[in-house]
Amino acid sequence: MPYYVSHMDPISRARIHQASCPHCNNGQGQAGQARNDSGQTGWSPPFDSVADAERWMNNLHFNDTGKCGHCKP
Repeated sequence: MPYYVSHMDPISRARIHQASCPHCNNGQGQAGQARNDSGQTGWSPPFDSVADAERWMNNLHFNDTGKCGHCKP
């Protein structure tokens, strides 16, 4: 199962999600969710493991990181 990282640069927050999570929607976000084309918020490419997603997320150097509380990857 792929994993994605949602990132919100302006608030220094990132979360790892399973692709099947309704908040992730295969890296597309929630239906009707506002999109930010500036690249400051969005989704990572897919990762094969939580460990790979964590490595990518840790390179962001955000203050607030973790796993989605809904899908609990």
